[in-house]
Amino acid sequence: MRMLSLIAGKRKRQRRARPGTGLKALLRQRVEQQVADGVPRQAVYSELRTRSRAVLTDGTTPRPHLHANAYMAVADEVLHVMLDRNLQGERCEQEGRIDQAIRYYEANVADRFYGMRPYERLRLIYTGQHRHHDAIRICQAYLALSDKGNEPARETFRGHLQALLGETQSERGDRGVPTDWAAPQIAHTRQPRPPHLPTLSEEDP
Repeated sequence: MRMLSLIAGKRKRQRRARPGTGLKALLRQRVEQQVADGVPRQAVYSELRTRSRAVLTDGTTPRPHLHANAYMAVADEVLHVMLDRNLQGERCEQEGRIDQAIRYYEANVADRFYGMRPYERLRLIYTGQHRHHDAIRICQAYLALSDKGNEPARETFRGHLQALLGETQSERGDRGVPTDWAAPQIAHTRQPRPPHLPTLSEEDP
């Protein structure tokens, strides 16, 4: 009986890893490298979703659903980081820790998060602090996003931007705002680069 127990235990230890584990580990490594290189998380997330759809239709990927699920699982992890920042920022606001909330929201602005939540919260915070240049920068950052789907929100931010520019112009003694100053001030944000995610030849599902 003892010998049978040892054999059974050995078989358990030799159980193969779940299919897709190798690919997900590789994808996580690549995501980490891309983020370190300054690629916005939103760009990485979008590329992972695109690859997930592509492997289902290219006709050359073995076990396409396995690959698609791996891409989507890692994409969800990338998205969760940004969504969690929004939640942490809201919690900090409720607790009166505004500077910490700003850091969470600004991190999502740097990652080009497509949702309007961090931009709207920062606009309100900066406007309330009379930091109009920062509020203008945030409005311009939202309008510079490649996502054009939420046109009502974009129109709202255009209105906020014009109001802020007008108010700042008034504060400057009606001398006018230089055209180079009024251009999008988003140089602090991460500039998107094409994510270099694993090719099918590199993947080890």
